[in-house]
Amino acid sequence: MADGDDELLRFAEGLVRQVRDEAVEICDVLIDGRMKGWQGDRWKQRVTAAEVQDALRELMPDIVDAAIAVLLDKADNAVLPLAWQQSDGSYVPLRELGRSEMLGWWAGGEGGWLDRFARQRWNDDFPPGYPVGSAPA
Repeated sequence: MADGDDELLRFAEGLVRQVRDEAVEICDVLIDGRMKGWQGDRWKQRVTAAEVQDALRELMPDIVDAAIAVLLDKADNAVLPLAWQQSDGSYVPLRELGRSEMLGWWAGGEGGWLDRFARQRWNDDFPPGYPVGSAPA
């Protein structure tokens, strides 16, 4: 395993489970009409038909994943200079941590970050056996 892979996988697992999966869960609560307050009321008014709920349930993971993909692409290309705090307390730029390849590992396919870490549903549009690339083990 290359230097920093443990930290990269710690970042990936945290991103998928603590950001992505939680966002999908929140969207499900909105779609199902279980959210209280002004935001829940707004969704209940707009999502009344079962077909709309089904479509939103199918699309919501893609929407969340697209937003994270844009973030990772911007970090990979140093457009948005973000850093990760490592276990030892030091910081490393995400571009360096991910060797400018995080978007590829995120994108999907067997062995990608969503395949490995997601607990919430996700849509894998890659054919079975599609190679993720050089994602760390």
